[in-house]
Amino acid sequence: MDNQNLWPEFSASSTKSAKEILEKQAEFLPEQTNNLLYAEIPAIDMDNFTRYDYDLGYQFLIRSKLMDRYRFEMFSIYHNIVLYPVFVRLDRDIKTELDYEGSIHIHSEEEFVEFLRKVFSSSKVKNVIGSLMKLSN
Repeated sequence: MDNQNLWPEFSASSTKSAKEILEKQAEFLPEQTNNLLYAEIPAIDMDNFTRYDYDLGYQFLIRSKLMDRYRFEMFSIYHNIVLYPVFVRLDRDIKTELDYEGSIHIHSEEEFVEFLRKVFSSSKVKNVIGSLMKLSN
């Protein structure tokens, strides 16, 4: 009886994580900007980040290949070991433009994709991207 395996069968979730979705979108950005801009998704050191009670955090940064020191933090995301919900800390101007009030919690992969569609299409993001492209020529 002591040697009996008590574990059930496991399988990885088929749901895409917010980070996976962001990584895919980051791959598209250089193509959309004539290879002038790129996105980075650095992990946030949650051991030193006590503002929120989450296990994992990532920033979504827009960078220029020719302006090493500048970065635009569009948003950061936080979640626990379970993929969703995701808490989003969005750039203040984008948040105002898109009429988000209070905390932003996203509960599914589909909801996150729709959120990104709105953010990427915002006037603030278009203006920042356009300005960075102009300054990077």
